[in-house]
Amino acid sequence: MLSRVSLRCSLCILALAGVCQAQSQYGSVTGSVTDPSLAKVSGVAIRATNEASNLGFSTETRESGEYLIGGLIPGVYTVTATKAGFKDLRLTGIVVPAGNVARADMQLTLGATTESVTVSAPGVQLNTESGTVAPSALAQYLEMPATIMPSG
Repeated sequence: MLSRVSLRCSLCILALAGVCQAQSQYGSVTGSVTDPSLAKVSGVAIRATNEASNLGFSTETRESGEYLIGGLIPGVYTVTATKAGFKDLRLTGIVVPAGNVARADMQLTLGATTESVTVSAPGVQLNTESGTVAPSALAQYLEMPATIMPSG
């Protein structure tokens, strides 16, 4: 009986190791979009484009003016916001690390959509979305060999 429990626990740990590893290899970018009066703006088209590969991911802000784009390959991104009645806004140099969330808040300015504003972000940004330090401790724990007791 004890060996079956040990085997089940080992299988669960191995299954979780795959899930944790898959989640930690990608990053996310999140933020809120406001207008000049600092009111939240919904329905803004948001696009995060990897500056090295030019691969882009899109979403739209919710009613709260918030957005989240997950599953991003770690790297440096340009995040753009587009909405009729506002100038297009581009944030460049947004660093998205593996297993973490980068924050890119944007304030739109009134104007024609043919006008655009570009803002360069600083090099390294801190993760303000969670208390996650690094996934390495969990990975080391999950790499430990499992002990399976023979029945008998």
